[in-house]
Amino acid sequence: LSPPADTAKDPAAATTNRILAYLPLMIGWFSLSVPAGLGLYWITNNVVTSSLSLGVKQYLKANPPKLGVDLDTVSAADIRDSMSYVALNKEEMIEQARMHAKPSRAPRIPAEFV
Repeated sequence: LSPPADTAKDPAAATTNRILAYLPLMIGWFSLSVPAGLGLYWITNNVVTSSLSLGVKQYLKANPPKLGVDLDTVSAADIRDSMSYVALNKEEMIEQARMHAKPSRAPRIPAEFV
């Protein structure tokens, strides 16, 4: 779902785009050497996945998600403050530790057999 990378500046992106261009041909070649059901599954899965991906992209282009916040007005400090850790007092820390503690259990195998 991501746009193609600028291949003029990034040789790795050019290699990736070349591999992705030949990938359908490789899958077709591999599907000739496996049982017919597996080849049919691969091809059907690729067609369905590609069509769903294109459909989602078109839908999101026509109906962009509405956010509860205007991203142009949010500053880095606002984001940092919204993600800040809320400090717990001593009693709350003890309660959290008790809630997440694992009980100790006696071993199932007697010590003389280990």
